[in-house]
Amino acid sequence: MIRKLRVRFVLFTMLLVTILLVTMLVMVFRFNKLAIQAQSIAALKRAATMPVGRWDPGDDLPEELPVAWFTLTIGPDGELHAWGSGQFDLTDREALGALMDEARQKEQSVGVLEEQGLRYYRSGKAVAFADMSGERLILANIRRSCIAVGAASFVIFFLVCVFLSYVTVHPVAKAWNQQRQFVADASHELKTPLSVIMANAELLQSGDCGENREKYSGNILTMSYQMRSLVERMLEMARVDNLKPEQRILDFSELTSDAALSVQLLYEEQGRSLSVDIQEGLHIRGSESHLYQLLDVLLDNALKYSEGEGPVELSLKSQGRACLLAVTSPGTPLTRQQQRDVFKRFYRVDPARARNGSYGLGLSIAQQIVHIHRGSIWAQGKDYGNTFFVLLPLRARHQEKVTSETGC
Repeated sequence: MIRKLRVRFVLFTMLLVTILLVTMLVMVFRFNKLAIQAQSIAALKRAATMPVGRWDPGDDLPEELPVAWFTLTIGPDGELHAWGSGQFDLTDREALGALMDEARQKEQSVGVLEEQGLRYYRSGKAVAFADMSGERLILANIRRSCIAVGAASFVIFFLVCVFLSYVTVHPVAKAWNQQRQFVADASHELKTPLSVIMANAELLQSGDCGENREKYSGNILTMSYQMRSLVERMLEMARVDNLKPEQRILDFSELTSDAALSVQLLYEEQGRSLSVDIQEGLHIRGSESHLYQLLDVLLDNALKYSEGEGPVELSLKSQGRACLLAVTSPGTPLTRQQQRDVFKRFYRVDPARARNGSYGLGLSIAQQIVHIHRGSIWAQGKDYGNTFFVLLPLRARHQEKVTSETGC
C-alpha cells in the first residue's frame, strides 16, 4: 500500500511538473520567436521606407537580423530598382520581378515566402526582403536549448519528487506500521485470556471438572475482567487520539494536589509514601479530565514499578514560560533504549507484570495527552530510580479575564 502511495505521488507530481515545464518552455520559445520576428520586421520596415540610393552601410540598422536583406521598388519610369546589404545577386531582374509579384499578391503586407526562405514587408510600391536562415538558425538553437533544459529539469524534478515521496509518505507509513503493530499487539494480548477462557469453558462443558467447577468458572471470570480492562484501555487510547482539549484556563497546581490526594490511601496500602512539592498558582490551558488522567497514569506507574525503599516524589515547578511536572520513583534505572521504548504501545519493561493490570498503554496515553496540550514528556534514569518529566506551557490567570471581556 505504501509503495503504491509513493508511486501515485510521484506520477501525479511529475504529471503536474511536466505540464508546467512544457508550458513554460513553449512560452519561452514563443516569446523569443516573436521577439526575433518583431526585430526582423522592424528592420524591414526601415529598409522599405528608405529612398532609393540613399542607404548607407553606416546606418544603424540591426546587426543581428536580418543578416541579409534587399529592397525592390518600381520607379517613376516603371523600371525595377533593387538595393540591399550586398549578400544577394540583384542583377537577375526577372527573378527579382517574380519575387516582387509574389509578395504583392499576398493579402497581408507582412509575410513569409517559404520556398525562397524570405520574409517580406510591403510598403506602397516598395517591398523589402530578408533572409530567414539566420533567424531559423537562432530559433533552432533556442529549441535545442529548451529541449535540453527541459530534459535535465525533468530528471532533476523526478529525483527530487522521489525523495519527497519518501519524506511526505513517511508519516503515513509510520502511522500504518503503528496501526499494524497495534493490531498485532492487541491480538497477542487478547489471545492468552481467550485461550484460558476457552480451555476452562470446555472443561466445564465436559462435566469432568468435579470439585474444580468453581475454580474453572473463577478463571473465566478473572480472564473476562482482564479482557474488559484491556478493551477499556484501548478505547481510552482511541478517545485520546481524537481529543480536542477544552479551551479554558485551569489551576494545574490545584489539579495536581487533588490527584496526589486521591492516590495517597492507595500508596499507604501498598506500603509506599508519596512526597509532594507543588508550587501554587500555576495555570495552564487544557482539558481538566485528561490532565487528571495524565497525573493518574504517572502516579500509578510510579507505584507499580517502585522498588526498594524510599518515597515516590511528585513535584511541580515553574520553568520560564512553562511548568515542569516530575514524578520520581525508586527502582532499577531505565536504559537509554528503555527510556525511548517505554512510551510505545504495549511495551513493558517487565513482561511479568502483564497479568497484573499492566498492558503497556498508560504511558502511551500520557504521551498523547501531553502532545495534544503542546507539551513534551520524557523519562530519565538515575542512580536511585527513574523520573518522568512533563513540560507544559503556562497561561497567566489574568488572560482568562481579558478573554472574557473581549469576547474572543
